[in-house]
Amino acid sequence: FHFDFDDGEVVMGEGRGTLDMEYDDGEADIRNGEFTNVNVDMDDGDFNLSTTLADDGAYSFSSDDGNIDLTIIGGGGNFRIELDDVRVSADSDFVEVQRNENYTEYRLDGGTANVHIETDDGDIRLFTQ
Repeated sequence: FHFDFDDGEVVMGEGRGTLDMEYDDGEADIRNGEFTNVNVDMDDGDFNLSTTLADDGAYSFSSDDGNIDLTIIGGGGNFRIELDDVRVSADSDFVEVQRNENYTEYRLDGGTANVHIETDDGDIRLFTQ
């Protein structure tokens, strides 16, 4: 799936494979995903994704001033969140590995995916289901 838009909304009930999104100011709500690769680049807005993580899958999220909610419904891996003025919260299944003023790293048992989130301002929330 590939989406490129300035301002708008994307709602998906399910999806699999690769997800590639670029948008300036919008909202995305994607549920029941089975994505092996995700690349999201947004300036401002809200991004909500519920997906399994594939072993050795690559998941990249970049935002200037937006909120990112990830719900992991299967699999696991390493999560690195590079931040400036960001609030990060993760439920108890995520184990904090390292934290400093520039980034936070978590580990979620169950797989070997790599998740990278980079943002300047906004809220990052990590959940499991």
